[in-house]
Amino acid sequence: MSSTGVYRAPRRAGTFVVRATSVADPTKSDSATLTVDPVVARPVTVTVSPKEVTVGQGAIVELTAEVTNTTVVAVTWAVEGGPANGTVTSSGVYTAPGRAGTYTVTATSVADPTKSDSAVITVPVAGTVRYVDPAGTGWRLVRNASLSSGNTLVLDLVGPTGQSGRGADLTLGLDTATASWSTVEGSEYVANRGYELGAAPWLLKSGVKGGTLSVGVYQKGAAARAYDGALLSVALTVDGTSERPAGTVVPLSVRKAHALPASGSLQVIDVAVGTLTTAP
Repeated sequence: MSSTGVYRAPRRAGTFVVRATSVADPTKSDSATLTVDPVVARPVTVTVSPKEVTVGQGAIVELTAEVTNTTVVAVTWAVEGGPANGTVTSSGVYTAPGRAGTYTVTATSVADPTKSDSAVITVPVAGTVRYVDPAGTGWRLVRNASLSSGNTLVLDLVGPTGQSGRGADLTLGLDTATASWSTVEGSEYVANRGYELGAAPWLLKSGVKGGTLSVGVYQKGAAARAYDGALLSVALTVDGTSERPAGTVVPLSVRKAHALPASGSLQVIDVAVGTLTTAP
């Protein structure tokens, strides 16, 4: 209470009496009763939602902050560790960084800067691979669901419906910074699935040089097999590191390919490739 009659209420609920006494006649006084409302006395609180989110690299998350027990509901947003861990706008829109990790975004009350709340954003490390098969009915590389697991992907070459042949070869390209070629069922980088190799002479070959895989499966003079399923298989393994979050695209290409039809000579073929990405 000031000498001029300015009263500052305490930071707690209750009823308080303020008395003014005459200096000329101390026996004369009067008082005022003031009530501090329990709601008004409550401390400022900040609640951020959602509290925990798992997203891919570069994803956008819309965060909200509810401020109670004050008429000033504004907050300031900040990312712990600075822009390297993502960015957040003044309205709470957070953009995740392009790397795996766990990041904290905090909203602080403008009315009471001692009050804040946070959200934890997780960009998971790549632990598995996701492959979306290409569309169509022609030559394609499709996922072998029974043999693929974890961060290893087995791909089967399938041929056009209604046709047949005696062999095929592929030259495939892979980004060595994110993945590497793996052997299939032993020491070879290729496995025969659908060709009738029979007796010699036949050819089953494979070789890796950097990110390039060359494979071939052929049978000279054997009966042609209908393209009614997998013809040959190859495999690759994606490296999972803290710098490679889920959702990273892994470049995969068919550089050249040939097939030996039921009749005629070796033909160049176009092989469709699906989309390969890392997954949590």
